[in-house]
Amino acid sequence: MNTPIKLCPLVVITLITGSLYAHNQARADDFDDAFSEDLFDTIEPNEPLQTTPSLINWQHEIGSKVIANINSDEATPVEKRFSGVSGVQAYYNPELNINPTQWLDIKADVSLQADSIFILRSDEDWSSQDQSAREFSYSINQLTARVQHNLWQYSTGIQTVTLGLADAFSIANTLYAQDLSLPGLVDPKDASIPAWTSWASGSFGSTRVKLGVVHEHTVSKLGAPGTDFTTPLSALDVSAEPFAIENMSAFLSLSGVNGALDWQLNANTQLQHTPTFKMQPVEGGLAPEYSLFARTQSVSAAASYVLGSTLLKAETGITTNLKAQTVIEGLPADLVNYNQFNAVVGLDYHPASMGRFMTEVQFGQVLNYDALNLMAENKTNVAWLMLYSKSWLRDTLSLQAQAMGFGFDSDSGRIQGLALEYQHHDALSSTLRFIDYVAGDFPLLIGADDRDRLVFELTYQF
Repeated sequence: MNTPIKLCPLVVITLITGSLYAHNQARADDFDDAFSEDLFDTIEPNEPLQTTPSLINWQHEIGSKVIANINSDEATPVEKRFSGVSGVQAYYNPELNINPTQWLDIKADVSLQADSIFILRSDEDWSSQDQSAREFSYSINQLTARVQHNLWQYSTGIQTVTLGLADAFSIANTLYAQDLSLPGLVDPKDASIPAWTSWASGSFGSTRVKLGVVHEHTVSKLGAPGTDFTTPLSALDVSAEPFAIENMSAFLSLSGVNGALDWQLNANTQLQHTPTFKMQPVEGGLAPEYSLFARTQSVSAAASYVLGSTLLKAETGITTNLKAQTVIEGLPADLVNYNQFNAVVGLDYHPASMGRFMTEVQFGQVLNYDALNLMAENKTNVAWLMLYSKSWLRDTLSLQAQAMGFGFDSDSGRIQGLALEYQHHDALSSTLRFIDYVAGDFPLLIGADDRDRLVFELTYQF
């Protein structure tokens, strides 16, 4: 029961379509210039402030998104409910920056969403959980205050902090819960659920240090009961641990740039964002007796190296004190701790005339597996990602094709997509996206063959 939730690829399953949310730190070399206009490039929240004093600066984004399931056979009430057009969303994202001085930066970024499908298809028997989650909702993407003095800076508020150098399968970037309610459809910037975080960073010579605390424990968001991405855990009452010192996460990161080499060392201690359940036999099967959030410790090393038009990436590390249930004579027994080794290798190839090709492979190995006799844990897990993107017409027309697979030969399922984006002018853009789900035994892809989506989105920024 606990195995699927602990697989590392779940952390990034929502990043497969649309623009991939790249978590690379800014690099002080010519390679960064080549990617400066790239859809995958982001700015790290720990970069020194470069602001011109201005009391208030507003930015706004409004948009609409239509989601259609194009191949449901409507064999069940849930499939019927989510066949055809299953979402007509509108959203408004205001962003406020206050920069009264060179050393103070205050930022607020909020999203307001509404889905009119419940009005347009009012005859459907939508689940109350799904309707309450989608009909009207809001989220705080960032609400922070940041100060800088010389080479040091401090930030606190609702935000996310990124660790690791891999784009999709970073094994260090686990501080925050993930929104997995609609795999492939959640906007990449909303995949990690922001939480109250405080961090400080500064430099000692050529080494940069970043340390901080995530004050709140959060739980990954799964599909609500009654949706076509419901999992067995969706029906269980799982809530985050209360606010307390013993439930906080802490992290430390050391990084540096030496010519073409970018390196990083990371360590953290945190509660997992999905629970481990202890199962007990009941009539007709197994039922959860209780659940707990394991506190794990992780150490990892990451490096990337620029070689012409190619960026080579690698991460490796160990996570300790994960929990799983053992089996004795075929019956569920006690929960035990186990450790897991993880590694990621990747290649990012970006010649000027051919577009961009990126691939990453993640490998996880449960240590001392044979002696543990675990009930459901796999000894190894593998996930891979391939992505290609190219722009034409002075970057106004962009194509993205990508595929993510789970298992050695994708036997656990696959998500693949194709997106075409057109920038009408500086403020207005439109995107047409196709998402194809290939079913497998990966938790969110069980029975997913008939959930393929076609998405059209129109966005205006001002």
